[in-house]
Amino acid sequence: RDIGSLRRVEIRRGKAVARTIDLYDFLLKGETGSDTRLLSGDSILVPEKLVQTRVAGQWNPTARL
Repeated sequence: RDIGSLRRVEIRRGKAVARTIDLYDFLLKGETGSDTRLLSGDSILVPEKLVQTRVAGQWNPTARL
């Protein structure tokens, strides 16, 4: 199962990457500081997630890994 990463979303203009955006700031905190205006012909690429971690058993959700 392929899962995309919202940490490295690319806005592409032509063959160049115009901007790389971390969408988690927007989704989790509502921060819109990285607003980017899309232009006609722009492409949005959501790359495949490279690393995935699974935690099982008891754990403290406020701990830092």
